[in-house]
Amino acid sequence: MWQERRAEDLRVRACKYLHQVDKKRTLGSQGMDLSPDLCFLVLVRQIAQRGSLRISANHIILHFGETFHRLSSDPVSLQRTIKNRSFQKEKKKKKKKKKKKKKKKKKKKKKKKKKNNNNNNNNNNNNNNNNNNNDSNSNSNNLSTIQNKRHLTMAS
Repeated sequence: MWQERRAEDLRVRACKYLHQVDKKRTLGSQGMDLSPDLCFLVLVRQIAQRGSLRISANHIILHFGETFHRLSSDPVSLQRTIKNRSFQKEKKKKKKKKKKKKKKKKKKKKKKKKKNNNNNNNNNNNNNNNNNNNDSNSNSNNLSTIQNKRHLTMAS
């Protein structure tokens, strides 16, 4: 019972909508005298436009074919079929590719830094060794001068 009322209510709304379209586009002077099936097709087109899916009445007849009369008595299932026919674009794949590229760049930078650190460490070690050698040389020089001074004091 409630499905029949709902379908009749939708047909009335479709007639009103079609009447408004006739006023705007001057499609003809038929208005409210149209058959309920044609009014329902207009309503289906209105529902489809709300769901960002633009289709004409002829297009609906081609797609639904024999099931049109069954759908006209059950508008809920008709709305489901319209939603199922809508397509959505996927953008997730592009985002994943961008993230992978960023990770690769970071790895390259880290490798370069490690090489520089090794070179610096080698240089530092060489410098330390040189300094140590210089210190030992200076120490030996100092010892010889001290010994020479002792000899001088002993001789005098």
